[in-house]
This record gives sequence, C-alpha cells and structure tokens, in this order.
Amino acid sequence: MALLSIGLILGLPSPAGAEPTEPGTGDQGSMQQDRVIAPPPRPSSAAAIAASPTGTFTFTFDSPDNPWSASDLSVLQSWTQPGSPEMTAVQQVAGRPPRDIAVNIALDPGLYTAGTYGIGSVTMRYLYLDVFLHELNHAIHDEWIVSNSVWEEGMARAAEDEELRLLSLQGIEIYTGDPTHAYTYDVYYDLMNVPDLGVQNGSIYGYGEPAFALLRYEESGYGFGKMLIESPSFLSEFNAALFHQPDGNLTDTQLVSLAAGVKSTVEGQPFSRWYAGQHIYDSTPPTGCRMFQRINQWVADFFCRDVNGAEVPQVGATVTYSIYNAAGAEIFTGQGVTTSYGWVWFDETPFDGYTGRVKVVATGISETGSASSRFYRQAGPEAGVFGIVTNASTGSVVFSSPSGSFSPVTADVTDGAFYVPNLSSIRGTIQATFTGGGLTATRTFTKAESPYALQFTGQAARTAKIAVISGNKQRARVGTYFSCRLRVRVVTAAGRPAEGVEVKFAAPSTGARATFGGRTTVTVRTDSRGYATSPRLKAGKTAGTYPVKVTADGFGTAAFKLTNKA
Repeated sequence: MALLSIGLILGLPSPAGAEPTEPGTGDQGSMQQDRVIAPPPRPSSAAAIAASPTGTFTFTFDSPDNPWSASDLSVLQSWTQPGSPEMTAVQQVAGRPPRDIAVNIALDPGLYTAGTYGIGSVTMRYLYLDVFLHELNHAIHDEWIVSNSVWEEGMARAAEDEELRLLSLQGIEIYTGDPTHAYTYDVYYDLMNVPDLGVQNGSIYGYGEPAFALLRYEESGYGFGKMLIESPSFLSEFNAALFHQPDGNLTDTQLVSLAAGVKSTVEGQPFSRWYAGQHIYDSTPPTGCRMFQRINQWVADFFCRDVNGAEVPQVGATVTYSIYNAAGAEIFTGQGVTTSYGWVWFDETPFDGYTGRVKVVATGISETGSASSRFYRQAGPEAGVFGIVTNASTGSVVFSSPSGSFSPVTADVTDGAFYVPNLSSIRGTIQATFTGGGLTATRTFTKAESPYALQFTGQAARTAKIAVISGNKQRARVGTYFSCRLRVRVVTAAGRPAEGVEVKFAAPSTGARATFGGRTTVTVRTDSRGYATSPRLKAGKTAGTYPVKVTADGFGTAAFKLTNKA
C-alpha cells in the first residue's frame, strides 16, 4: 500500500521503496513544510503601497551560522537573477510584490521545517527549488500575509506547483515537488472532501490535529490549483486585489468576496457555491469526537474537537475497521490501537482479488467519547479518472470536455466502480454523467494531468413533465364560469422551464363537460417560465364530475377534476 514517502513530503531524496514506518510519523515529521512568521504592525501610511503591484525583489544570502556552499550559492544566485526562468515563473503565476522587497535567504540544516518566511527573511533547511518557490510565494504577500493559514498555505502551494510545471515545460528538471498534483492526497481530493477536513479559523497550526497538516496543505493547494488550471492569472489578480486591503487579516467573507471578484465560477459553479462545497475551507467545522479517514491510504484518524475548535488526538483508543464490498458483504475486519497522533493504519488490506466499490466503516471509543464514520473508495487500479458510485452497482459514466479538448469517453460501472485510464493526462475541466438503475448524477470537475478519484451519489432520474399549478377540483353551477382558469407548468428532465411548448387542454365532448369559448379543446403555448394558462372555462348544461386532460408532446399528461353543479 503506497504511502507518501518522507522524501516526497520534505523534498528529500528517499531510498528506493522507502516509506515512513507509520503514516502519521511521516506526516508528523514534516507536517510543517514551512511556517510563516506573522508580520509586525505596519505603519498606517503603508496601505498606499498596495495601489499597484509593480515591486521587485532584491536578494542577499547572509547565513553566518550555516554558510552556503559555493555550489549552492551559485544555484541561488542563478535562481534569483532578474529575468531568470524561476523569477519569471513566479511573476507569471503569483504576480509582482506590492513594493520593492529585500529578502535574505539563510540556511539552517537543523530547522524543524523545510522552510520559514518572516518579513524580509527566508530560512531553508536545504536547497531545493520547490521550497525556494514556496517561500517566495509567501514573500510576495509581504505584510499582507493572509491570517487564514489554509488560504495562505494553499495559495503558496498551488503557486509553487504551477511554477514547477511551467519550469518543467522549459526542460528544467524538477527533482522535488509536485507540478502535476500527483500526490496521493491530491488524487483523492474528492473522496476526502468532507466537513471534518475543515479547521477552526482556518488555522492549520493553532487548532489543527498535527497529523492532518500535510493533508490540509495539499487539499487547499489543489483547491487553488483548480482555479489556476481554469484561469492561469487567478493568483496574480487575487494578489493585486489583496494589496488594496489594509492588511491580510481578513474574514472568510472578505476573502471569498475578493476571490469571487477575480473568478466568478469554478468547476461550473458560482464561486460562492463552489467554495461552500469545498470543506477544506470550512473555518467552523463540527465539534465533538470525529473519525476522519485518510481513505487514500487506509488510515483512520480519531480525534475530538472541543467547543473552541481545538483538535485533540485520541491516543491509545481501540478502532474497529470494517470493509464491505458492493454487495454489502463484509470482506475485511480488524482492530487497531491509535498512535500518539490518534491514527491507526490497516496496512495491506486483503481483498482476495476483488475489484469494485468498497465501503469502509471505522468506529472508535476513548475516554473522551466515541465516533464512527463511513467512507467509500474503489479497490482496484488508481490510474486516469477512477472512482465509485455510492448507491449503484451497475451503469455507465460518460466523460466529456466542455471545451472539446477530447472526444467523449464512456466507462462501465461494475460492482459500483469505474476506471478510465486514458484520462490521466487530461488537464482541464471535465463533465461526467452517471446513469444506471433509474439513477443519474452529473459532476463537473477540474483536474491536473494526473490520476483523479471521483465519487457519485445517484439521484432518482427526473423526467420531463406537466405539473398542475392551479384550477384543480373546482365546482361551478351549470351554465356559469369557473372562478379560476386552468394553469400548468411544463418542465424539462433537467428541471428547467420549457418555453414555447404547445399545451392542449381537452374537456369531454359529451355529457358533463366545460368549454373554452365554446370549444371543448384549446391549445396554449408556455411562457418563458414554462407556464400555460387556459382561457376562461364555462360549465356545460349537464351536471356531473369530469376530467380536463392536458397533454404536450414529450412531456406526458396531466388532468384537472371539475364538477358542474345542478
């Protein structure tokens, strides 16, 4: 069961096949890839600096305690030269700083993180390009560092990945980092997008459970990465808008307003609606004892979130882990005791050759409380676009490109899972529609050129129909008019109003009946909202109850029940 290696997390080379002894150890050992030191109070006059982001960087490399080697210094100087590929990539993705900024870059092999940034100062544990770019993306914010660390770190991570991608396209070798969002946390972004992923006040360090730091870095980075894939100038435009604020101490509402002003839609949705569905950005997650699952690597995380939002790992707690196949049969069960970071790993889960959807239920109890959760994933290949349908075992998924960048592809759903290996290299927005078992669901998602896991929950398929709105069950004396006209609404299978549709109202031709201006039938076209309203209706001379049928080609039928009183 492949996990993120320490080398991938930290950017350090790892021996072939090397993995952390335990998943939480690997994450904890590098949970703070960088730390941003809060800026000091800024003079009130400095707000004017942000009027136009046209600043430039100058660099020094003073590191008296740990001098740079001649070779490393030469590399740093080449990266930081004005017009270098590295500086050009940073400017292209993140834009210019709000003013001219002097930054010193120092070395500290004993640093507990990969890098730190404080105003005018970068410290690196080692010289790697991804760390340099990441810290420089913080430096661009200068004294406008965003206080919400999920936003600040997510934007820096997304920018770093995009800058590495642009450099790789120029033939520059990328030894560390993740230019295509291929880390396993990124690949499983959709399947781990649940409310418990959020962190109080957007504070990864102040409130977050330590083992989740890297996960939250990655998920937020991919969220902003999706925006960059759709709109390459998003971050540079956002930063320009940010510099018009007094500082970076902004509320969620203010941040969303700034972002929506730059990018109105993401993954086919209005920005605010899309944002509300990305739980990594939820700054008021549910309290109480919770059981999160890093479903990408078969890890259950047991923690309790107190009333203030602080997350406390549940140490030494017993967790039961049960896995069920698409037919609902239990195919694996086990127990484990949580580590000092509150997680338990069920390694090399046996499936006896089974491929398809699995439901994973984890339940734990500690002295503080109990928690249980249910997650889904597939057992099988993790290539291209792959995933599951939570409530259907068969059907099909059609993948298409809104921009026409590839021809539609259809994948069969077997035992609740699907696989489309040839979509791995697609970078952009994809629309996917599932149908099967009377259910349907459509997802629009944006991905990088790497595998991506997708989850559907089917809804009962809607049909085009005619709905009775008003005028039903009326009574009128023979020979008099009914008080209300008959009104229906015609809607498409997508639930949208059908405009300009011919709707036929038909009363009986004999016996108890009614007429529309002397006729028993009349045809009316729907308006822009799908409504069709009949002319005034007059009761005939014969008493009794009868139907008035309503029809429209392709939309079925409806009926009104009317009564003529003697």
